[in-house]
Amino acid sequence: MCKKKGSKLVFDTAEEDEVIKNPFDDYIEANFPPLIAAAAKVPEKLRTLTGLYEDVVKAEGKILAMALVCQKPTTDELKKIYEPVGAVLNKLLKVIPFKSEPIYNEGKAIEEAAKTANWITVDRTPMDYIDQGWQV
Repeated sequence: MCKKKGSKLVFDTAEEDEVIKNPFDDYIEANFPPLIAAAAKVPEKLRTLTGLYEDVVKAEGKILAMALVCQKPTTDELKKIYEPVGAVLNKLLKVIPFKSEPIYNEGKAIEEAAKTANWITVDRTPMDYIDQGWQV
């Protein structure tokens, strides 16, 4: 995940077996089990979407944990770092229900929430991107 270059820690996606304490795990443990338990009462497709959303959040949590201890990555490194998030997000997008399905609204809500995982970068705030969005 990170490796030392001189006196600095930098991202290195080749070292994924190195463990960094992830404070985001506490959030996942507190919030997803009740969501998964409630999903047992809904259609299978919605349970699948809920599980994939949890996977997106976990993948993003790993990136946030690296961001706590690593130097900001280059654009090329950032692409490699986000590959796991993108892979899970692509799986989730393939399961989104059609408009004719009764769980369409719930599926679209999960889709929109999952897409926000791409907003998070190593910068402390996405405000520059939000400001650009408002100006467009």
